[in-house]
Amino acid sequence: MVSYSDIYGLGRVHGQDGTAARMLPLSVDGLILTASLVLLHEARNDRDAPGRPASRGDLRRLPDEHRKMFAAAVHELLRPALDAGAHTGAAPWPGALRIHRIGRDYSMTSSFAGPDGRALFRLAEVAGDPVVIWLRAGNHDIYNN
Repeated sequence: MVSYSDIYGLGRVHGQDGTAARMLPLSVDGLILTASLVLLHEARNDRDAPGRPASRGDLRRLPDEHRKMFAAAVHELLRPALDAGAHTGAAPWPGALRIHRIGRDYSMTSSFAGPDGRALFRLAEVAGDPVVIWLRAGNHDIYNN
């Protein structure tokens, strides 16, 4: 367990002045409280927590070959398309990926022949840059759950 004095000391060691170092533990507590309230609100409304990494388990279940193909599609095609503004309409989505909106989420087909590569994701923005929140990854079965 980390105490107030541990976080205060960490702030002082890293150059924070007295007031800033004293506020650091409170900001951590505030973040924990806010996250807890969001989780409680979503649970009471029978919804998954935001950004829930459902795709981690999906990716672990994929054979190595499928996982490598998915990673290549993300790094070589999706990421450059997002950097070019495809999500805003400033650039087209790559033809090698079939991407379309489903409500506020996106569906991506990254492999049309074997193996069938599908993913669902949501976009968020951090400091003006798009951030991908993976919801599901695998084959066509991801649409069944």
